[in-house]
Amino acid sequence: MRKLADSSSLMDKRSRKMCGLDLPAYLQKMGINWGEKVAAVAEGAGTFVVAYAIHKVFAPVRISITLGTTPFIVRYLRKTGILKSPKIK
Repeated sequence: MRKLADSSSLMDKRSRKMCGLDLPAYLQKMGINWGEKVAAVAEGAGTFVVAYAIHKVFAPVRISITLGTTPFIVRYLRKTGILKSPKIK
């Protein structure tokens, strides 16, 4: 029977065989703290998701206000002469 390899030694072998760029280590050598950048991006993404969700939740309210007020605004602007009445053929 074969012995199962220890998981830590298996990871070492895999990491040695991996090709590509170790981005966190490369950024650290350049003096950029990888953890702070990831945290800042994650924080900004969370704020964006909350703002987008609120935008979507209030969409029916915004649309109904727009549809309800547009005729009154157009009538007022036509009455004051800012908008011209459509020509009837």
